[in-house]
Amino acid sequence: MTGKVIAKSFLLKNHFDGLPKEEDFELVEEVMPTLADDEFLCENLYLSVDPYMRPYSTQIKAGSLMIGGGVARVIESKNSTYPVGTIVVSGQCGWTTHFIPIKSVHDSKMFHIVPPYLKDVSHAIGVLGLTGLTAYFGFLDICQPKFGETVFVNTAAGAVGSIVGQIAKIKGCHVVGCTSSDEKIEYLKEIGFDGAFNYKTANIEEKIKELCPKGIDCFFDNVGGPMFDTVLSLMNRYGRVSVCGSISTYNEKESSKVKGPYVHNYIIHKELKIQGFMAPSYYDRYEEGVQNLHSWMQQMSQNSKLTKTWYYKNAFDGLPKEDDFEMKVTDLPTIADGEFLCENLYLSVDPYMRYFASHMTPGQIMVGTGVSRVIESKNEKYPVGTLLTASCGWTTHFVPKEIDMQHPMFKVVPVDLQEPSLALGVLGLTGLTAYHGLFDICAPKSGETVFVNTAAGAVGSIVGQLAKLKGCHVVGCTSSDDKVAYLKELGFDGAFNYNTENMKEKLKELCPKGIDCFFDNVGGSQFDIALSEMNRHGRVALCGSISLYNEKEMSQVKGPYVHLFAIHNELKIQGFMVFTLYKDRFVEAFKEMHGYLTEGKISARDHVVEGFENMPKALIGLFHSVNVGKVVVKC
Repeated sequence: MTGKVIAKSFLLKNHFDGLPKEEDFELVEEVMPTLADDEFLCENLYLSVDPYMRPYSTQIKAGSLMIGGGVARVIESKNSTYPVGTIVVSGQCGWTTHFIPIKSVHDSKMFHIVPPYLKDVSHAIGVLGLTGLTAYFGFLDICQPKFGETVFVNTAAGAVGSIVGQIAKIKGCHVVGCTSSDEKIEYLKEIGFDGAFNYKTANIEEKIKELCPKGIDCFFDNVGGPMFDTVLSLMNRYGRVSVCGSISTYNEKESSKVKGPYVHNYIIHKELKIQGFMAPSYYDRYEEGVQNLHSWMQQMSQNSKLTKTWYYKNAFDGLPKEDDFEMKVTDLPTIADGEFLCENLYLSVDPYMRYFASHMTPGQIMVGTGVSRVIESKNEKYPVGTLLTASCGWTTHFVPKEIDMQHPMFKVVPVDLQEPSLALGVLGLTGLTAYHGLFDICAPKSGETVFVNTAAGAVGSIVGQLAKLKGCHVVGCTSSDDKVAYLKELGFDGAFNYNTENMKEKLKELCPKGIDCFFDNVGGSQFDIALSEMNRHGRVALCGSISLYNEKEMSQVKGPYVHLFAIHNELKIQGFMVFTLYKDRFVEAFKEMHGYLTEGKISARDHVVEGFENMPKALIGLFHSVNVGKVVVKC
């Protein structure tokens, strides 16, 4: 890595007096030290926030780093066991952005490498981390539920409780939970609870008698206090109680005020088993818990999912509109021998879709590319977990056919990217378009001047950075002053807003020696103006013509004209389609671009739109210049 890494950390400034307050914490910064041999530097991606932090904070000194765990990526390493890119979980990293684990920590059970099959690494501190393992071992080992028994869980919509309830359903139990709002009741019903109630508005004893008419066999307690007493009184003979937490008492100012549990007569008479536990005690069985939880997640996810697909409903009349598309929902496709089922993680949103749609018939699946993960397979070449890109169209799930696998965009991603969207952006069609268009067509030389339009877009922003790597003077134009500032952050030597500036005058000002290489994404009048400013033997890569895509009639599209200066200056003007002209060089380009990215020589920004339902909005927004960088939809 180059440059200093500054870590931000929260210290426990004051011990809590009742509930935690913001002024009880202090945010500090420090420069991380240079690594010694066998050390490695981690950058936290997600930090866990848990109730235990309140009582455990009493055990640390004021002024110390606030306790906590997180999932982190190794960003610098001198340790062969933890190379750069490794994703790890540390239960003891604290509230900090960066840390260097000491040997005793990374050799402990609280520190481990995240299994590579996790597509969402935040799960490593949630359902597949301490939270999930707490539910798994606390419920299965202590409660030991049997088919048909009744299970009661409090704070059931919380991180642990919601998982306990779902495991209980997998085991064939009747499951009831209580929570703190009516909205959370709906959530519990969505995830399969047989009954749920709001403990703030209902009589707890009456609701349990109503929803658990046969009594309670297993009680998973996260609350303690009076609720514990009430539930215990309603348990069946030989009932089992797993005591996971006591959140109702955590904020008591004096521990002497905390009473119970009392040794009720019915604990003896009903021969109840009540056991507290700490999940780290089960870390020797970590793999067992994670593998079973992951398997259940996949099964439940697949059983609950449907395929959503956007269809091209109406031929576009100018700019696309939302009612030009139609979404249909169908069952997940089944697979035959030799087939495999893919689930899209991200779908790419690109200007070309507008033009390509004009060659489609209404009723077809909308054209597009995605990055997906294999979630079910009967093909040993593509096992579950394989990450790949495909020309799949606007859909959440698909089974690739032989013809699909022959498409140039069908590629197994060479490395297991921690950010799968990169396979659509800087390390996908976007990055390869910039790479081949600039290097193969423009062939820039050090010291030459390169001009890029729509320079803050997905392709243009990468073109500019690649040109800087070649030692060029780089100028770009874009649609807003904010985007001009972004281009300067990327290292552009000059940039201007074509909506407010005279383009010809700005090119003369910012490119005083003329233009040697022009990477054109726009066409139209911008093409004409830039061409007039080019030097002898200049090279033009025609990547796109976004200014013309929404013309209602192609007869209205004029040019490019064969300007005399194109002849006199002996300009080379070449259009290209990267997935046809350069399809045999994808691996070469990917490796080089991946190297630039990991070495910090280029950066990429994704404009992420959440939700498959928003595909049409994302495409429409693209033509209104709402994005900076690559537009992707997270499915």
